[in-house]
Amino acid sequence: MVKVASGLSSQEAARALECAPSMVGNAVRRFAEAGRAGLKERRSENGQRVVTTAFLARLERILVGIPQDCRWLRTTWTREVFCLELERRGFKRVSVATMGRALSRLGAA
Repeated sequence: MVKVASGLSSQEAARALECAPSMVGNAVRRFAEAGRAGLKERRSENGQRVVTTAFLARLERILVGIPQDCRWLRTTWTREVFCLELERRGFKRVSVATMGRALSRLGAA
Protein backbone atom coordinates (compact mmCIF):
# COMPACT_ATOMS: atom_id res chain seq x y z
CA MET A 1 0.00 0.00 0.00
CA VAL A 2 2.75 2.43 0.92
CA LYS A 3 4.58 1.91 -2.38
CA VAL A 4 1.44 2.41 -4.46
CA ALA A 5 0.41 5.41 -2.34
CA SER A 6 3.84 6.93 -2.94
CA GLY A 7 3.26 6.81 -6.69
CA LEU A 8 4.52 3.43 -7.87
CA SER A 9 2.32 1.37 -10.18
CA SER A 10 1.13 -2.05 -9.02
CA GLN A 11 3.69 -3.60 -11.37
CA GLU A 12 6.53 -1.52 -9.94
CA ALA A 13 5.44 -2.16 -6.36
CA ALA A 14 5.23 -5.90 -7.05
CA ARG A 15 8.72 -5.90 -8.54
CA ALA A 16 10.09 -3.99 -5.52
CA LEU A 17 8.34 -6.34 -3.08
CA GLU A 18 9.15 -9.46 -5.12
CA CYS A 19 5.54 -10.60 -5.27
CA ALA A 20 2.89 -11.09 -7.92
CA PRO A 21 1.30 -7.93 -9.35
CA SER A 22 -2.11 -9.45 -8.65
CA MET A 23 -1.26 -9.53 -4.95
CA VAL A 24 -0.61 -5.78 -4.96
CA GLY A 25 -3.72 -5.13 -7.03
CA ASN A 26 -5.88 -7.22 -4.70
CA ALA A 27 -4.52 -5.41 -1.63
CA VAL A 28 -5.18 -2.01 -3.20
CA ARG A 29 -8.72 -3.06 -4.16
CA ARG A 30 -9.48 -4.48 -0.69
CA PHE A 31 -8.14 -1.32 0.96
CA ALA A 32 -10.28 0.87 -1.33
CA GLU A 33 -13.38 -1.21 -0.49
CA ALA A 34 -12.93 -1.69 3.25
CA GLY A 35 -10.06 0.47 4.48
CA ARG A 36 -7.65 -1.08 6.97
CA ALA A 37 -10.10 -3.91 7.71
CA GLY A 38 -9.74 -5.03 4.09
CA LEU A 39 -6.06 -5.79 4.71
CA LYS A 40 -6.77 -8.14 7.64
CA GLU A 41 -5.35 -11.65 7.38
CA ARG A 42 -8.10 -13.70 5.77
CA ARG A 43 -6.58 -17.15 6.24
CA SER A 44 -7.77 -17.13 9.85
CA GLU A 45 -11.13 -18.29 8.50
CA ASN A 46 -9.60 -21.38 6.86
CA GLY A 47 -9.97 -23.57 9.94
CA GLN A 48 -7.28 -25.56 11.69
CA ARG A 49 -3.97 -26.28 10.03
CA VAL A 50 -3.56 -29.74 8.59
CA VAL A 51 0.24 -29.76 8.40
CA THR A 52 0.94 -29.84 12.12
CA THR A 53 4.11 -30.77 13.97
CA ALA A 54 2.63 -34.26 14.45
CA PHE A 55 2.01 -34.50 10.69
CA LEU A 56 5.59 -33.44 9.93
CA ALA A 57 7.02 -35.82 12.54
CA ARG A 58 5.12 -38.76 11.05
CA LEU A 59 6.15 -37.76 7.53
CA GLU A 60 9.77 -37.58 8.64
CA ARG A 61 9.56 -41.12 10.07
CA ILE A 62 8.06 -42.39 6.82
CA LEU A 63 10.83 -40.70 4.81
CA VAL A 64 13.56 -42.88 6.32
CA GLY A 65 11.93 -46.00 4.90
CA ILE A 66 10.89 -47.19 1.49
CA PRO A 67 7.35 -47.57 0.14
CA GLN A 68 7.46 -51.36 0.53
CA ASP A 69 7.88 -50.86 4.30
CA CYS A 70 4.35 -49.43 4.23
CA ARG A 71 2.96 -52.13 1.91
CA TRP A 72 3.08 -50.01 -1.25
CA LEU A 73 4.08 -51.86 -4.41
CA ARG A 74 6.45 -49.13 -5.53
CA THR A 75 10.17 -48.63 -5.45
CA THR A 76 10.08 -44.87 -4.90
CA TRP A 77 7.92 -42.40 -3.00
CA THR A 78 5.77 -39.84 -4.78
CA ARG A 79 4.02 -36.88 -3.21
CA GLU A 80 0.69 -38.54 -3.98
CA VAL A 81 1.68 -41.75 -2.19
CA PHE A 82 2.85 -39.72 0.81
CA CYS A 83 -0.60 -38.07 0.87
CA LEU A 84 -2.32 -41.45 0.77
CA GLU A 85 -0.03 -42.99 3.38
CA LEU A 86 -0.56 -40.17 5.88
CA GLU A 87 -4.30 -40.35 5.30
CA ARG A 88 -4.13 -44.08 5.94
CA ARG A 89 -2.38 -43.28 9.22
CA GLY A 90 -5.23 -41.08 10.37
CA PHE A 91 -4.25 -37.62 9.17
CA LYS A 92 -6.52 -35.45 7.07
CA ARG A 93 -5.86 -35.78 3.34
CA VAL A 94 -3.75 -32.99 1.87
CA SER A 95 -3.15 -31.95 -1.70
CA VAL A 96 -0.03 -32.95 -3.60
CA ALA A 97 1.06 -29.28 -3.55
CA THR A 98 0.67 -29.11 0.24
CA MET A 99 2.67 -32.32 0.55
CA GLY A 100 5.41 -30.77 -1.58
CA ARG A 101 5.59 -27.80 0.78
CA ALA A 102 5.68 -30.14 3.81
CA LEU A 103 8.53 -32.13 2.25
CA SER A 104 10.41 -28.89 1.56
CA ARG A 105 10.01 -27.85 5.20
CA LEU A 106 11.73 -31.11 6.15
CA GLY A 107 14.50 -30.53 3.62
CA ALA A 108 13.53 -33.54 1.51
CA ALA A 109 14.57 -33.46 -2.13
